[in-house]
This record gives sequence, C-alpha cells and structure tokens, in this order.
Amino acid sequence: MKMIGKVVAVSFASVAAASASYADEKAHDFYFQQNQQRFIVQPQNARMFGMGGSTALTAANSLSTVNNPAGLGMMKYGEVSAAYGYNEVTGNTQGGSSVKDKQNSGQVYGALPLGPVKGGLPDYGNFGFGWYGRNGDWSNDPSNTDTGTYQVSGAYGKAISDNVSLGYGLTYQNDSVDFDGGKYDSSESFLHNLGLQYMDSKDLVFGTSLTIGHGSHDLEGVADQSVDQLSVGIAAGVEYMMDATTLGAGIDYTHYDNNGDNNLSNASVWGGDSMGQTMNIRLGIEQRLNEWFAVRGGYRYA
Repeated sequence: MKMIGKVVAVSFASVAAASASYADEKAHDFYFQQNQQRFIVQPQNARMFGMGGSTALTAANSLSTVNNPAGLGMMKYGEVSAAYGYNEVTGNTQGGSSVKDKQNSGQVYGALPLGPVKGGLPDYGNFGFGWYGRNGDWSNDPSNTDTGTYQVSGAYGKAISDNVSLGYGLTYQNDSVDFDGGKYDSSESFLHNLGLQYMDSKDLVFGTSLTIGHGSHDLEGVADQSVDQLSVGIAAGVEYMMDATTLGAGIDYTHYDNNGDNNLSNASVWGGDSMGQTMNIRLGIEQRLNEWFAVRGGYRYA
C-alpha cells in the first residue's frame, strides 16, 4: 500500500501498513481503505499530519472540533483555519490491474470562546465548528468509479478545572460513490466524539477520546440493499513540549461494521454484511527553529 500526501508545511510523514494474507494483497489494501473512507474520517491540520497524527488528541485548536473536543476547553482565544490536501491511494483492482484514487480535499474550521476571558480560560467554554469535503477520481479503473464526501461538524469543550477539560462533538457526513452499473449513497451518517484532556503541567498533556459512528447507506446495482453502519473507536495520546522540541505519541483502535442483507465479495467494494478493524501507532517530533518556522516528522504504523 502506498499513500502520498501533500500539505502546505515543512513536514513529512511515513506510513506503514500490515494486513492479513489475501489473494491479492494490493487489492485487499486498496479496497479496505476505500471501505474505511465510507465511514466518517477525522480530518487533521498540517501540524497534526506532519507529526503522523500523534498530536491530534492533545492539541487545543479549531481541529479539536473533530479530533478531541476537550481541546476546545483549553483554548483562550478564537481561531479560524483552512487547508487543502491532495492524496493518492494506489493498489490493484480485483482483476489484478493497477488502480489509483486521486483525492482532493478542503476544510475550514473555527473556534469561538464563550464568555469573558481574563487571563484564563473562557467562563463558558469554547464552541467549535467546521466543514470538510473530499472527492476522488479513480484512474485505470474499468468501473469508472468517482467518490464525493462532505462533513459538517460542531463541538463544545469546557475546562472543569485549571488542568482538566471535557468535550463533546457531533459530525454529519454525506457520502456517495458512483460506478458503472451501480451507486452507493449515504446521507444519514453521524459520529459522536467524547473527549478528555489533562494538562499535567505546561509541558505535558494527555488526551483521550471515544467515538461512536452510526448511519445507513443504500446500494444500487450490484446487490440492491440498505445497509446499517456502526463504528466504535478509542484513542489516547501524549505530548511533551520542551523549549524548542515537541514529542508526540498516540494509539487508536476502531471497529467497523456493515450490517447488510448478505455477504458480498470484495469486488463489490461497498456494503454487504462485513466488519473490519484498524489500529494506528503514531510517533511525531517537531523542532521549532524560530517563532514562525518549524520542521516536523512523523511515523504512523497502520
């Protein structure tokens, strides 16, 4: 499996993957990633991506809206951020020929403190909101597959003490896949995110979250049916900040479940009666050269 990402930042990330034995390993990896994207993904900003996602649970910024809403409670100020990303996922079709999914994505997120701020945290917490969109175009694909996705998110976080914050976030996703002879349409997908963040000191932060996703989609053409979806994920992370260097580490696990009418072969790609799991181990480092320039590196074992 190969994944290539481009972000506007001086950063890099390495991705490794392991999966079970399959008749065509490249086809297995490719279709598993495509199925995973039919569930609700959690976007990252350039810093998170550049550090392999290791700081997603410990950050306190507008992207905490979708990664760990408890981070909103640790924000003293408002923020607006925007990003564009390009990603390529390569593999094989079930027929054994190579295929490439070229994806363009964009996102806008903001955070707004509620109540007065007098040198500390907002009296009534922080509200986060945002939009994320992604479209994919498969090349060398005999089925002429195209995908389109957008999300709308809202979250609230509040510090219950000087060093502990709690948060809740809700994301709605609309997702569609068009291919010759069939169509996948999902317009009822939601992701609930419960988060906690603990600041042991100004240098050491811990974060954890529980996500529960649910929804349904309609599959037409290949095997007409309605499919219920469920995902449950747990994650934890730690970030240690020194004078000019920051270290991050995280681990997350997600279970995915499609509850359809019948088992479908992987050639069908979407729907059916199936389940899967993913686990990520993430490590990251950031070296700040001055106030406005930093070099970041990250590693993710998936």
